[in-house]
Amino acid sequence: MLNLPPPPRYFPPQKGVYEVAPGLSALGKDFGNGEQDKKFLALDSDFGIYRENKIRCRKENFSKYVCKKDFPLATEQAVCAWLIERLCADYPDLFSVRVSRTDKDLFVLSCASTQEEITFDQSYNLVSTNSKIDPPYADLFDALCSNFPADLSVVTKNESKNWVSALHLCAPSHWAAADKIGRDFTEVHLPVPGIEKVNKAAGSLVDAMILRGPYIRFAWSMVTDRRLNHHPLPPPNISSEEWNGRIFDPAKASPFYLRVERQTLWGLPQVQSALFGIHVLFVDGAEIKANPEKNTLLKSALQSMTPESRKYKGVAHYFDGLISWLEA
Repeated sequence: MLNLPPPPRYFPPQKGVYEVAPGLSALGKDFGNGEQDKKFLALDSDFGIYRENKIRCRKENFSKYVCKKDFPLATEQAVCAWLIERLCADYPDLFSVRVSRTDKDLFVLSCASTQEEITFDQSYNLVSTNSKIDPPYADLFDALCSNFPADLSVVTKNESKNWVSALHLCAPSHWAAADKIGRDFTEVHLPVPGIEKVNKAAGSLVDAMILRGPYIRFAWSMVTDRRLNHHPLPPPNISSEEWNGRIFDPAKASPFYLRVERQTLWGLPQVQSALFGIHVLFVDGAEIKANPEKNTLLKSALQSMTPESRKYKGVAHYFDGLISWLEA
C-alpha cells in the first residue's frame, strides 16, 4: 500500500477579488500543507484518480493530449533528467534509480506508485518498460509524466522568441493542447479577459520563469463536476452539453466545486527552458457555503468579475443562481 498524504488544500479567492495577475510566490511558501507545499510535484492519496484519467486520455486519442513542437533534444534530455532527479529526491520511498543488471550502460527507474520499471539509456532515451499501458509509452518524457498527478508544460526560448515546446495535458480546463503548442506566452494567454497588462510583461515573466524561482501560483474556476478532463472537444459518443458540464443544479447538496490549479514553475536555464506543472484540485461547494469567511470571500470575488470574465470562466449563465445559493 502506498503511504501518501491526503490532497493539499488551497483557497485562491482569499483576497475576495478576482484578478488577472502573475501572482507568483516562492515555491515552499507555507499554505498549511506541510511538506507538500515545498514540492514541485505533489503526490497524494488521490494519485490513482489522476492515473486513471491519464490512461483514459491516451486510449481515446494520445495526440489530443500530448503534443510537442520544436522540442530541442537537449531540452528534452534536461527535462527528463530533472524529473527523475526531483522525483527520487522528493519521494525516495516511491522512486529510485539503479544501474541495469543486464547492461551497465542502462538505468532503471522504479516507480512504486504504478509498479513500473522504466529502463533508459545515458541519453535519456526510453529503452523498455514492464508497463502494460495502452498505447505504450511514446518516450521517456511520456513515461515520466504518466507517473505523477500533475500535467506538465515546457516553455522554451531562444534569442528571438519563446514558445510552448511540449505539453502533457490530461486535465485541461476547457482548452486544448493543440491550440497552445508552439505558441508564445502572449498568444497562449490572449483569450483571457484582462490579460493585457500581464502580456505586456511577457518577456520579463518568461525570463523569470527560466532564470529565477522556483515559483508557485494558483488559478481557480467554478465547475459543477469533479471530472479532471475538460478538453473542449468531447470524446466520441458523448454530447457536447454533457461533456462541457457547468450545469448548475441548486437542489444538489453541492451544486458546484471550486476547481483549483496548483501551478508550479521551475527554470532550467542551461537549456533556456522552464517547467510548468498544473495540478488540479477541488474544494466542495457545500464546504465553502458552510464556512462564513470563505463564503463571503468567494461571493466577493465572483461579484468583482467583469461580464467578460464571468463568460470566460463559464459562470455567466448561472451567476445569479450561484450567488443566491451561497446566500441562502
